[in-house]
Amino acid sequence: MCRRTLGHEPATAGFLRARAARSATAGLLRRLGHPEIDPGAPVGSLSAAGQQIASMARALSHDVRLIVMDEPSAALDPDEVANLFRIVADLTGAGVAVVYISHRLEEVRRAGDRATALKDGRAVARDLDAASG
Repeated sequence: MCRRTLGHEPATAGFLRARAARSATAGLLRRLGHPEIDPGAPVGSLSAAGQQIASMARALSHDVRLIVMDEPSAALDPDEVANLFRIVADLTGAGVAVVYISHRLEEVRRAGDRATALKDGRAVARDLDAASG
C-alpha cells in the first residue's frame, strides 16, 4: 500500500525511502484506528472496509482539509459502519471537513451537522439541521 497508493513517497536522490514510507503509512492507519492493516499490503487484497481506510489514508497523507465520501457504507457490515462514524467524528474533531453523500437518511443524521437534499440532481432543500432531519 505505501509504495503504490499514497502517491508522494519519501525519496532521497531518486531512491524510495521504503522504511520511511512504511512508517508514515502505518502512522496514518493508526490515526484511522486500523493499526492491523499491513502498510505493505496491496490495496486489492484488502476487504472493502480496508480499501476505504486505505483511500482515507491516502487523502490524509496530503494533509487535506476536506474529504468527500460517496456512499461509504454501501459495502460495509454494521461493525465497520460504526467504525466509519468513529473515523468521521475523529476527522471532523481534527478540523477536517467531511462531505458525506448517502441516500440513507439515518446515516446523514448520525454523520452530519448540516444537510442538503437533492432530487433529480437539483437541490430541493439546503442548510438543513441534519440531526432534526
